[in-house]
Amino acid sequence: MTLLSERYFNPIWQDLDLRLASIEELRVTWEEVVRTVTDFGLVRMNEVLAPAFDQMNQNLDSAASKLLEIENKRQAAIAAITTLQNAIASYQGDAETHIADWKAATLASFDVWKSATWADLHAWEAEMQAWKANLQSDFLQNVSKPASMGMLYDAQGRAQTITETVAGSQRTTTISYNLDGTVASVVITYAGVTRTETYNYTSGRLTGMTATEV
Repeated sequence: MTLLSERYFNPIWQDLDLRLASIEELRVTWEEVVRTVTDFGLVRMNEVLAPAFDQMNQNLDSAASKLLEIENKRQAAIAAITTLQNAIASYQGDAETHIADWKAATLASFDVWKSATWADLHAWEAEMQAWKANLQSDFLQNVSKPASMGMLYDAQGRAQTITETVAGSQRTTTISYNLDGTVASVVITYAGVTRTETYNYTSGRLTGMTATEV
């Protein structure tokens, strides 16, 4: 038997066929195992992960709803802030207008009060000046000595008109009498002021006197 004869190769091919057959069987068995394990794994993954995925989807939906709610509240807050800002701006404008009106009215009232006060002050000043002039006139009449004097008498020889120069101004005194010879009145004109003194008697005795000045 040669090395290339049929008897030589047949046992070798037979052995190879047996080995290949066992390998084929093993491959088929392994594929089934792999397929079984894969199917089982998929089933387990579906059983374990599907609820988790469902829960995650629910959480995502809830989160989206919360985000929408938050966005709505944010928009509402923005609208409220805008409304508040507009109200503040409107109130500020109204307040500035009211303040300006109040200021104008106050200034106008103050001007009226100032004018009235100035008028009162001027009137008071005029009164004080008149009082001062009268006081000065009275003082001059009572204190100053006449620089000159002239007298006129009536038919009975009584002094009737006395003319004096006092402090550079003329003072005229006119005397009238009652029928009984008592003095009825004395009229004194000096520095633009006329003083009239009227005397009253009872049983020939002086009981009173009234005086007016103009």
